[in-house]
Amino acid sequence: MCVLTHFQRSAACRALLECKSGVVPQARASQAGAEALEDLLLWLLSYRNLFTQPSVVDGQLLVNEPMSLNPVPPLFRPYKVPRETLRVQATQGSQSAMHIHNALEE
Repeated sequence: MCVLTHFQRSAACRALLECKSGVVPQARASQAGAEALEDLLLWLLSYRNLFTQPSVVDGQLLVNEPMSLNPVPPLFRPYKVPRETLRVQATQGSQSAMHIHNALEE
């Protein structure tokens, strides 16, 4: 599932939509939206070491992707993790960077 789809389905996004329809107070929806945005930005920051962080599975930086046979870095960074884990990944580098074919196997 792409990250944008996950973000749209998240509780924070639903809260924002409910706020626009008048179902929930705007303050709660704004806070939920801010938290969802923070999570997304922290997750994006985990990619800052994309070409320097080797995969945690095989320890390699570049491997030939099975489908395209092109060398790629470990692109997978988990998103559905606690906010504190996202903060650690954003500040200290992702401890769970994996190549896509390894992530699909797990």
